[in-house]
Amino acid sequence: MKKLLILTIFLLLPIQVSATEITNPQIVSEMKVNIVESGFIELNGTIYNLELNLSIPQTNKYQTLDYFDVKDSFGPCRTKFCSYRFIYDKYGNRLLNIKWKDPVGKVNYTVNSTLSIKRRGEIDKKLLEEFREPTDLVQSADPEIVELASKARGNDFEKISYLAKWIGENVEYDRIYSDVNLSAKDILKVRKGVCKEFSNLLVSFLRDLGYYSAVAVGYVHPGRIYETYEFQPHGWAEIYADKGIVADPVWSEVGYLDATHVKFATFPDSSWKFSEVNADGIGNIKIKLSDNDVKLKILDLKEEPVIDVTTNLLSNNIWANYTVLKTDLKADRCLLTKIEYKSCVDGRGKDFLEIIEPQNIVYFCNEKSVFTIFKIPVLDERKNYKCDIKAFPYAGKESIVQLVLNPKGYGYAQLSVEKTVLKPGEKFLVSARDSQIFTDYGEYGYEEAEFTAPNYDFKVYGYNSGYLAQKNISVVLEKPIEVYLDVNETAFEGKPISVKVKVSNLIDESQEITVIFRKDSISEILTDSKDFVFNFTPMSVNDNLIQVFVSTPDFSTSVSKIITVVAQKNAWENIFQPIIDFFNWLFSLFQ
Repeated sequence: MKKLLILTIFLLLPIQVSATEITNPQIVSEMKVNIVESGFIELNGTIYNLELNLSIPQTNKYQTLDYFDVKDSFGPCRTKFCSYRFIYDKYGNRLLNIKWKDPVGKVNYTVNSTLSIKRRGEIDKKLLEEFREPTDLVQSADPEIVELASKARGNDFEKISYLAKWIGENVEYDRIYSDVNLSAKDILKVRKGVCKEFSNLLVSFLRDLGYYSAVAVGYVHPGRIYETYEFQPHGWAEIYADKGIVADPVWSEVGYLDATHVKFATFPDSSWKFSEVNADGIGNIKIKLSDNDVKLKILDLKEEPVIDVTTNLLSNNIWANYTVLKTDLKADRCLLTKIEYKSCVDGRGKDFLEIIEPQNIVYFCNEKSVFTIFKIPVLDERKNYKCDIKAFPYAGKESIVQLVLNPKGYGYAQLSVEKTVLKPGEKFLVSARDSQIFTDYGEYGYEEAEFTAPNYDFKVYGYNSGYLAQKNISVVLEKPIEVYLDVNETAFEGKPISVKVKVSNLIDESQEITVIFRKDSISEILTDSKDFVFNFTPMSVNDNLIQVFVSTPDFSTSVSKIITVVAQKNAWENIFQPIIDFFNWLFSLFQ
């Protein structure tokens, strides 16, 4: 008696399926879908028993089975010649096992199922050793993978989101790679791929950090990714931390998964078996297994945004330079999402405004503000300009604001940040006279504000009527020195004041430091703490930025403060000003 085994490996290639058109799949909260899997097995020789194991949609608290039926060439598969049952593989995936007795010629099969799917949140954990170890595709021990993964900071959600955001910003989605399976190392070389590559790379990062994590495979509505409105094979990641967390770095979804994701299995990486066939008989047995054809059709759906979105301009009284759009996001959970922006177009059909450093992929808990900077082109003062700016949040509804450009708009932005090197969670002061203040991680204030440093390097901006000032801030886990600035809030034009700087040594050994203020520079060996005093004479009312730079051989930082400089009055002004003030007071009594 001979036995024969044939495997079909499914590499997530596009399969022709049908679907009801959805404008934004990422706000689909519930979906009922019909799934039909079909194929055939061609047989030669005398076969006693034929057995097919087939991947099918999984069932869990988010994905429930409403209807299930199996048929072969002769009808329902519930006879002594055809039967089926459910089995599980070593990863806990439920498979369909179909058995035929004494089959002849060609055996057809059709599996018809109807599922109700809900938007996923926290998922069940699968703590299998295979989901923590490297594979040929998930190379979690590779030095470059280890180095990049080490940059993730914060809690589980923040680390996962940081890495998913990094992939979304540094790996280009390219369908040319649909029919290959690149390893994590290869992905970092080419910086391109599809869902397989995105998921394998994210899982590689996470396993290096010690997380149990797996690649989930199935189908999804393409949304903004594919140039089609039909379901496509897809892969995403599941992470089993204190809580089970879903992450789709292609769709920019972490902390939730829209209901168009139809899950078929979880595996250590993106290469998986869709079907396998076993047979036993006598003589020269030959078996040919066809591809498993999968068709999905939406029967019903419900749309509900995950986030509430509002947008407004920081200022509409501008004419040149920059406009800033503030997008406020609110949700009932921690999540990562993506926002796309679109400017109005000019007469040539090109974007009228240029986006500067867009913050497209963002993650937050409960609420966040996103600031997007647009560059205004050179304008004709004889014309009036109005421009609609649209925000397209993946997990919310489109929002539109209108920019009106006013030739009378004028402003000036001067920005001072207390320190330019901070530790995560450290508080710092920012000042920008007559200006709005914001950061690229969502903080906002006016004129003066106290913010808290995030886990990563960031930027602070001062904005006033189209004019923009910017400071780059570094975030480090440890600092070798701490610098404090002490200077009067007010000075007089042409009169000297003292600028006091205190530098404290934060390490156990002495170190060389250099302190620079304007044209003065002092270098010394610092053991404990030391005070430095500089003389400063403001030459005009605008000469009001006090900034001191301090460095060691391996570290540099600065501290700054904006003071008020009072203009000196001449002798006649000092004589007549009290008289003028008196008469102004007297006249006000008769008004």
